[in-house]
Amino acid sequence: WTEAGRMAVARGANREAATAFESALSNLERMPETLQSKTQEIDIRIAFGPVRFGLRGHSQATEASFQRALTLAEGISDKRRQFQLLWALNFANYMAGRYMEALPAARRLLELASRDDDGGEQVEAHHAMWGILVMSGRPIEAIPHLEGGSALYQANRHSYLRYKYARHDPSA
Repeated sequence: WTEAGRMAVARGANREAATAFESALSNLERMPETLQSKTQEIDIRIAFGPVRFGLRGHSQATEASFQRALTLAEGISDKRRQFQLLWALNFANYMAGRYMEALPAARRLLELASRDDDGGEQVEAHHAMWGILVMSGRPIEAIPHLEGGSALYQANRHSYLRYKYARHDPSA
């Protein structure tokens, strides 16, 4: 079901993808909880998130799904997946206009990004911080993050970020 969901996403068939991801999660609930099943659940919830946003906009169900996946990722000490999920929770709060609720996740993104090899996560973490700070009326505090992200960004290395996070280029 997971692969069917991904294939539906690739075709832009969000309703079909949602059905497939829901089936995949339902099947996992009946399986014993192992490292593999936890990892699969995290990956399904990560893939399902943008589909949920596309169908329903920001919703508590989407946020709860990301939170469940984050708890699992923390439980298995998977920093890469933690970063993706914190970014998603940050984005959900940002899009809902809850900037002060988005700030703790953005701060954690900065902490996790310091372990990133290619600098892409650092670029995204700074992008999250400056966006929140600007929108919450604190533009002076945003400047170091705007400058930090801009200094790290290299189009030839980081253009993939536009496809991974919110469908826009963080350098824009």
